[in-house]
Amino acid sequence: MSALLRDLGLRMIMIDEVHNLLAGTHREQRRFLNVLRYLSNELEASLVCFWVIRLLAVRREAPSDPW
Repeated sequence: MSALLRDLGLRMIMIDEVHNLLAGTHREQRRFLNVLRYLSNELEASLVCFWVIRLLAVRREAPSDPW
């Protein structure tokens, strides 16, 4: 899949309502974030997420998690 996206010239990955990530378990959240990180690095594409404020507020409540 990443080869196809690279061939298409993908430069930006945009995700709306990223706060819905919080509906998943901790393991599912980590898996999703790792996939995003991998795609962004592999494709050398910018990652743009919307509705991050709620996500950041929740992450502040769990400062021991490196994400």
